Amino acid sequence: MSSETCILAALHKAAHLIIAVITVLCTYTTGPRTQGKIPAQELIGALVKH
Repeated sequence: MSSETCILAALHKAAHLIIAVITVLCTYTTGPRTQGKIPAQELIGALVKH
């Protein structure tokens, strides 16, 4: 059971990182001047808190 929970936790963290990277790329490609900067800082702050 413990190994399964560790694997699930690792997958959960990986999924959050993948989602964060995708959102950062999307925001930078769609709006690099205004929309890209603020969400990126918020995502970095959210990742640091996790």
